[in-house]
Amino acid sequence: MELRKRIPAVQGPVFLLSSAMIFSIAAVALQPAPGSAPSTALQEPQRPQSVPGAQQPGNSNLAHSHQVVAKSVVITGTITRSCSDLSLRGVNGNIYQLDAQDKAAPFEGKFVRVTGTLEASAKLLHVDAIKEATV
Repeated sequence: MELRKRIPAVQGPVFLLSSAMIFSIAAVALQPAPGSAPSTALQEPQRPQSVPGAQQPGNSNLAHSHQVVAKSVVITGTITRSCSDLSLRGVNGNIYQLDAQDKAAPFEGKFVRVTGTLEASAKLLHVDAIKEATV
């Protein structure tokens, strides 16, 4: 009978301790990697460019089509791994899927400048080039 009275008294502190550990692990996981760009700098897609076959304002034949519009961009951020895929976390926090995993692999965890074509609706970045960038 006395053992049953002690179990609830132990459960409370154990729960609080395990909750604190979980939150501290989550806080550490959300910290930016050492050497990554500060989140205050903001550089996002630049230089929109026409894509052949993309919807043009004056072309009424394409007005109702559902074509994917891609634009040429330069995005800076950090190459991160999620499960088995590499992606680019832009300096503003947006995450872009990369189509060229082999090009991105040497830069995992590094702050880079990626040039490519962005399919904004899918957040898919077709990589042309990746260079290590300075913070």
